[in-house]
Amino acid sequence: LSTTFQIQIPKEHLPSQFATAGTYFLATYSLTTKRKKYGLSSSYSQLIPIVYNANNDIVITNYEDCETFLGKCQMNSEDLKGPVTIQVDTIANLRDALAEAIREAEDRILMDERIRLNTHMDQKKRRVTELYEIKISRQQNVVNGLLYKIANSNTTEERNSSQKILPAQEGKLENLRSAYREALDQIQEASISSEFPQLLSLNHVIVY
Repeated sequence: LSTTFQIQIPKEHLPSQFATAGTYFLATYSLTTKRKKYGLSSSYSQLIPIVYNANNDIVITNYEDCETFLGKCQMNSEDLKGPVTIQVDTIANLRDALAEAIREAEDRILMDERIRLNTHMDQKKRRVTELYEIKISRQQNVVNGLLYKIANSNTTEERNSSQKILPAQEGKLENLRSAYREALDQIQEASISSEFPQLLSLNHVIVY
């Protein structure tokens, strides 16, 4: 904690949940989420502020509350006039509390992302299935028509013509079925993951 910034802020600038005078810690993490979807990969990072109330060993993880605390500190705080010693027990509690809080935040974010991804995948599967079922059904009708002509035609010319056309049409049907399977496989390969959260800053905040 040697690089921790130490600041102070009057309690009247803070909302009620932070208005008790004492020691707080404001940690800001960066979490990078990776998304793989339909053969394309992307990633984005988001800031996660977490406040630890050292007065009663409570972690505040509500994003809006922590974002408010961060904004108030940025606008209304000032550097401490002199360094304040942080107790060893406080440091140990802080580390444990932040580790658990960021892990829970990461799990919550990934769960929300996966729910959204699964919903999108289900919608995509339905659209792909509807599209290919129509195409496959139409092509199957073409193949069935040729097979009927081969078996029932009254003229040799029509049978021969149908036999020449049939392999290409059967190939087209198989290509559609293969494309359908590949499209479903590609949808199924979609995934969400995250990199290990990075601690960007840690502020030791004295509320007075």
